[in-house]
Amino acid sequence: MGHAPSLEEKVKESQAVADAVQKAVEAAEKTLANTEEKGVQYLTANTAGLVEREDSNLLSFSKFSEEFSLGALDTVVDAAISTAQDAIVLAATDGEDPDALKSAATDIGTLIKSVLALAASSSTTQTELQVSFSHILAGDTNFAVYHAYNSAMVEASNAWGNKAIKVVTNTYLLYTVKPDPAVTQAKIYQDQLDTLFKLEKQFDDAIVAASDEETYAKLGFYQKKIEDMKKRIQDDLNALT
Repeated sequence: MGHAPSLEEKVKESQAVADAVQKAVEAAEKTLANTEEKGVQYLTANTAGLVEREDSNLLSFSKFSEEFSLGALDTVVDAAISTAQDAIVLAATDGEDPDALKSAATDIGTLIKSVLALAASSSTTQTELQVSFSHILAGDTNFAVYHAYNSAMVEASNAWGNKAIKVVTNTYLLYTVKPDPAVTQAKIYQDQLDTLFKLEKQFDDAIVAASDEETYAKLGFYQKKIEDMKKRIQDDLNALT
């Protein structure tokens, strides 16, 4: 007659699974090569020059192919945006609305979360870096925000079998950069609108393809945030012209 696994056996099994997952994540990280160095190169090429790094976060997370939760990653994004808000408000000059500056950083956080939610709904992976890039102007200080993610499916093997695991890597950077006369507030708004229009189309397609109610609801939640953001930024752009 068989016997139920002991607590010790269960602990060993859980540790073996965790070790296998970690090994798979580390292998995927090397392959995907989503590094801070690449982020710095991107920022250097797309700004007038870097001044100082204000914040950085490199995070990889994994999921078994039938499960996904963005909760932990949302917490990381929220913490990064909070740091950005503090730096931006500190750089503000008299007469600037601190709430408006905080809102600009919040919008970037929502954009990052939306992109990741869209990626989570797909059964495919993106090994090529998917980059989001934005400027924020506060007083005489220019900020540049960089976020890049990519993903891959890897096999985690152990004594209990094989498991397909999706690994997603994220790199987030916040830098102060040299002023660039070409980067006006109007240009920032227009660039954001162009990004939101493209993202909106991707969400429309993903919602049509959604295979379950949970995915449908998650995509709908972020789609509404994108619609609201797009309307507000369009109003802000119109107010400048």
